[in-house]
Amino acid sequence: MLEFKATLRVCSETHSLKSLITAFGESERAYSLGDVVSGRKKTKTYWSKRSSLPSAENIDLHLSELLDFLDLRKSELADMPKDCEMDIFCMLSSNNGQGGAILSSKVLKRLSSHDVNLVLDVYCEDLE
Repeated sequence: MLEFKATLRVCSETHSLKSLITAFGESERAYSLGDVVSGRKKTKTYWSKRSSLPSAENIDLHLSELLDFLDLRKSELADMPKDCEMDIFCMLSSNNGQGGAILSSKVLKRLSSHDVNLVLDVYCEDLE
């Protein structure tokens, strides 16, 4: 079975977590510049929002949910400084060694309009 997870990620070397929360709302996972997480001091402020859809749903639906979230915050995004990095991190996992995903042109255009990078992280179970 092929599974998907998608997370909107925002990082900044200069902005506080408070300013990212002001722009995007509360986060399930976030930390400030200088925080120690998993034994390492962080060099960037980090904020994230994960898609709420089940992992069995189509990747386009996960991306659309996060893009809907961004659409509601266009004015906040316009005011975001250029030092903020933003992407959508997608994990694709297959337990049978194969699978595929189609990214629709509609979703790709929406990604492009927000100037958001897409990261695809692929995991396939070893069948040997």
